[in-house]
Amino acid sequence: MVALFDDYEIRARLAPTALVGGPVLLFSIALAEVLAVNLTQSALVLGLLLLILYAGSFGVRYLGRMSEDALWVDWEGAPSTRLLRDSDSDLHAGPKESIRAKIAEVFQIGIDPGSDQEDSQISDAFALVRQRIRQTDPKGLWQRHNAEYGFLRNLWGSLHVWALLSGAATLAAGILFYYSGSLTAALAVAVNGVTTIALPILGKRLLAGPLRTAADRYGESCWIAFLNS
Repeated sequence: MVALFDDYEIRARLAPTALVGGPVLLFSIALAEVLAVNLTQSALVLGLLLLILYAGSFGVRYLGRMSEDALWVDWEGAPSTRLLRDSDSDLHAGPKESIRAKIAEVFQIGIDPGSDQEDSQISDAFALVRQRIRQTDPKGLWQRHNAEYGFLRNLWGSLHVWALLSGAATLAAGILFYYSGSLTAALAVAVNGVTTIALPILGKRLLAGPLRTAADRYGESCWIAFLNS
């Protein structure tokens, strides 16, 4: 069963879902103000929004995972795989050789540098490494880097949904403002309108660098955690 308040779930799934759903939440606040929702009704609505947030987090995670294939093509492979390639220099040769030796010792998986099988061998080994470090170092630095990467990846994969929700919420808040004159609705129009315009233009530009860095840090910290286990 997924733990709702697990640190990874909060940072990697619930946090990006809250951002993606933020425009709808802002409109909901304006609507509740106009309708003069009482305390009991507000509690029920809040509970419903929390359930929607949790359910939506599965969709955000799915979109993030779906975006990985295209990202890895741009990055010339998964960072965890690229870092252990013989041709890559981001991870120093000494630790790289030690990691390969430990992979052979622990999992009986040999990695043939420069061969056609190199990437698949590294990928197979990394799947086992992740299982091992979850047991030997469950709260290590790799887990923090995993959450950072998960947050940015899921946000990246959900940018188009964020923009669509923001556009719809802008229109709805505009209609609400027209009929009610609510200042909160006007604020929702302004904030969501700027978000709708900015996301398609700046979203990927702002996220691309931090996302790549977070992915590299996660891959490297996993390998190092395994080496030190």
